Amino acid sequence: MALLPTLRIVVRTFVLLCSIVVLGLAAHVTSLADFDGFDFAGLAIAVAVITIISLNAMIAIDYTRRGAFTSMVIVELGWFSVLWILWLSAAALSAEEICVAFDSFDFDPVLNTICGENHAITAFSFLAWLCLLGYTITLLSYAIMSANRGGNPWMTAVNDGLLTAPQSGIPASGFDSEKQNSTSGAATTYTPPAQVYNSPQGLQHAYPPQQQQQQYQQPPRVAQV
Repeated sequence: MALLPTLRIVVRTFVLLCSIVVLGLAAHVTSLADFDGFDFAGLAIAVAVITIISLNAMIAIDYTRRGAFTSMVIVELGWFSVLWILWLSAAALSAEEICVAFDSFDFDPVLNTICGENHAITAFSFLAWLCLLGYTITLLSYAIMSANRGGNPWMTAVNDGLLTAPQSGIPASGFDSEKQNSTSGAATTYTPPAQVYNSPQGLQHAYPPQQQQQQYQQPPRVAQV
């Protein structure tokens, strides 16, 4: 199996697992809070729900319909970029809450539990961000290399294998293609003129004329006196 489809399956599966873990931890943190809840937990819940719904929908569409718009390179690049930005925001907000809100509450067991789960939320959020960012960079690199080879990868599906397939017969530059077309066209259209001899008269001019035998008549004898 090619590298890109395998990496795609692994990344989506791992990000889904991270989303489920973050969703459970953030929901538990929200249930332990006596007030409206923490901002980092609310953002983590929202990002996890968006990720779970969108990735499951993309996986289901991939298996039911081949070449769908959700599998296009341009769509995956755009949506995965949005997801890793959201996960980076959730991880940064959770890390900020660790330094600010839970710095001096070691005496409260509930706050200690929330602080420990906040560490886990931060860790899994950063892991999801790194996976999504790495896959986005890899997919963009494959698309750029395919475009440099003369293809049009942006509207093709990722699982079609067009990004990783070698494209033979396509020159590296346009000058080479024009030169190849001009030389091949000249070689196929040029036909040397054929020499046709239609009459034996033309063959006579090609060779020196045969010498005809001359008949010499003896002059008449003059009578001697």
